[in-house]
Amino acid sequence: MNADQTHLDLNSDETLSCRSVWISDVHLGTKHARVEELLEFLRVVDCKYLYLVGDLIDGWELKFRWYWRDDYNVLIQKLLRKSRKQTKVIYISGNHDEFIEQFMGMRFGSVTIAPFENSLGYSIFVEGNPDPVAQSAIIVSASAGG
Repeated sequence: MNADQTHLDLNSDETLSCRSVWISDVHLGTKHARVEELLEFLRVVDCKYLYLVGDLIDGWELKFRWYWRDDYNVLIQKLLRKSRKQTKVIYISGNHDEFIEQFMGMRFGSVTIAPFENSLGYSIFVEGNPDPVAQSAIIVSASAGG
């Protein structure tokens, strides 16, 4: 991506390198999940940290009606492949994937299931957070530190 571009060209063979990427509200398990576009984005972006911040998987919808396309598996495999290479993948649950919270602090291969406060010194609150002050909002704030 050069200085004249106003958007990321997903059809380019060039790779955009950045420190961190934040992805939220993918909602795998629903018909409106835009997995193809996300796969294209991940193809052209390399990052040191990839934060999956809430609702990667829509557990609410899957409980009600099972819907899982093959490209959902391709996305999961892509994320795992990135985690095995140079990218640290951190998964933080949201309100639709709260079932992940039982695995808080655990690692699945190279993917970390992170609590709301992580080792980088940030508190991350997503919709559905048990903290009543943070409910219904997405707030990312630096922790006070010295």
